[in-house]
Amino acid sequence: MKIALFVLLLGFIKANGQNLISNPSFENLISCPDDFFQIYKARPWFSPDCAPFRPDTHGFAVLFNSCNTSYASVPTNSVCTQTARTGVSYAGLEVVSAYYGGYRQYLEQKLNSPLEAGKKYFFTMYINLCNQYKNVPIYPCFISDSTGVSFSSNIIDKNPECRTLPIKPDIHGSLPPIVQSEQWHSIEGCYIAKGNEEFLIIGNFGGDEFSNCSGSDSLGYFLFIDDVSLFPEIKKTFDTTLCANETWKFDATILRDEYKTITGWSYKWSDGDTSSTRTFTKKERLQLTISRKGCFNDVYNLNLEYKKSCDCAISVPNAFSPNKDGKNDLFKPSIDCQNIEISNYRFSVFNRWGQRVFITTNRTAGWNGGYQGNILSNEIYAWHIEYDILKGFAREHKSLTGTVLSVQ
Repeated sequence: MKIALFVLLLGFIKANGQNLISNPSFENLISCPDDFFQIYKARPWFSPDCAPFRPDTHGFAVLFNSCNTSYASVPTNSVCTQTARTGVSYAGLEVVSAYYGGYRQYLEQKLNSPLEAGKKYFFTMYINLCNQYKNVPIYPCFISDSTGVSFSSNIIDKNPECRTLPIKPDIHGSLPPIVQSEQWHSIEGCYIAKGNEEFLIIGNFGGDEFSNCSGSDSLGYFLFIDDVSLFPEIKKTFDTTLCANETWKFDATILRDEYKTITGWSYKWSDGDTSSTRTFTKKERLQLTISRKGCFNDVYNLNLEYKKSCDCAISVPNAFSPNKDGKNDLFKPSIDCQNIEISNYRFSVFNRWGQRVFITTNRTAGWNGGYQGNILSNEIYAWHIEYDILKGFAREHKSLTGTVLSVQ
């Protein structure tokens, strides 16, 4: 019995695992940050402009990256020493300031597409708290339920006083007070869209009454942000036909990128199985629900059939006569795929020196014996056919070769 790996098409994965956040880990830069307050170098991230209160820095968030060799570097910078959760970059928000009461920085971007009303989305970001001094006692900076993300249909591009924005987070932390730590913590949760939200803004939405920061910290406290994600629930049904005498091994974690990049998913099949891997040997009608936090459910309906053959029947003539008498003038294969999905088809013909004289991706097209407007001489030509067939959810590449005699 053959054993085949059950792998989803790459296009399907990307189509359904798309993060609505661009540049989610701040790795793509227009140039290396050479100062603080340069989050705009990690497009499309930006911060509301605090001018005229902060005309020097505009209250922009800080972009930390290993390309910087001084105070905005990774892992060691003027705030603390902290590695990125992934890559070599992260953002920093001054969430509490010792200089300015109620001072806040925020992080914002326009989503890849507006949110759909009534649709459920899952948001996650990873946070880390550092302060300037490494040898002072660890002080809680602010309680986590003042920190999170808010979604809006309107841009918030100005915050003239750099104050706490008068909005509440739609998703916020539920941890104990956030303290200094080398460990990254997630803030995550579900959001049901009102419709047409195009912007998200991240920061501390609580007032100073939530702060318990150390007065010895002249910079206040910076909250580092990394790996931001926002993605919708999936409801997907697909049918496929498997090949007889094959065992299909299935790994559900390949259905969506986020199943691997974010931990904590639960898997439940309609027959009670709770594993993320499964082996198929027969016709099945199953539903797989992949859940997180008890609020977010991706649902896949799998309808699996078996058939005797998973290949196409292709017959190719060994001679043809391109003399335009209406009889056997065209050289082309006869293809019978019996409803098998075929893609990436290519039919080529080569002369004795290996020069390609014909190529087509049209399954119904054939060669008329010509090249560059002239009918070629009588001789033997080589041909090559290649194509992909769908076997389960995997693509299998096929290749055929042979020769044909051209007789005018």
